[in-house]
Amino acid sequence: MTDPVRQDAFADRLHLERVDRDIFTGWCHAGAPLRAFGGQVAAQALVAAGHTVVEHDRQVHSLHGYFLRAGRTTDPIVYLVDRTRDGRSFSTRRVTAMQYGETIFAMSASFAISEPTVEHHMPAPDVPGPEDLPHFHLPPYRGAPSELPGGGYPEHELLKLRFVPEDVVAEATKGAAQRIVWVRTRGRLPDDPLIHVC
Repeated sequence: MTDPVRQDAFADRLHLERVDRDIFTGWCHAGAPLRAFGGQVAAQALVAAGHTVVEHDRQVHSLHGYFLRAGRTTDPIVYLVDRTRDGRSFSTRRVTAMQYGETIFAMSASFAISEPTVEHHMPAPDVPGPEDLPHFHLPPYRGAPSELPGGGYPEHELLKLRFVPEDVVAEATKGAAQRIVWVRTRGRLPDDPLIHVC
């Protein structure tokens, strides 16, 4: 039996230590095949960028990221933030994630004030909600370190996954989508909008 998941465990994955004004360090858990998990590296880079935006009325507007090398889980990742520009309504940041002098991830992101704009989107497909689907349990990864709960990747313990059956997805989207998954953190996230975006 695994220990219950702490309420703030997911947000802990995004925690960074500030080393200097625009330099942060963080740790990343393992993804397959036991390299630094890319989604967490990208999220931590966005957290680093967000910590340098002093205007509190600006939210994440765009993000472009490039995974350049595999990261290691046994060493900290250093995030270097370049404050490219702070304008009247936009702030632009570039972040370089490094280990031992090598760039493993590069990102550019913009933060903008909230303004009314034209909205356009496709309607959501008519599929069962998460409450009508079974929880998906991921099998343990054979090479996972034994200290991880259940022998699997840590994110599996932190997220609830509900998969919509493939035949339902095909019918509801007329073949436009192959998979629809409901994803939710097990614990409550803090009110910080940046953490929710990450």
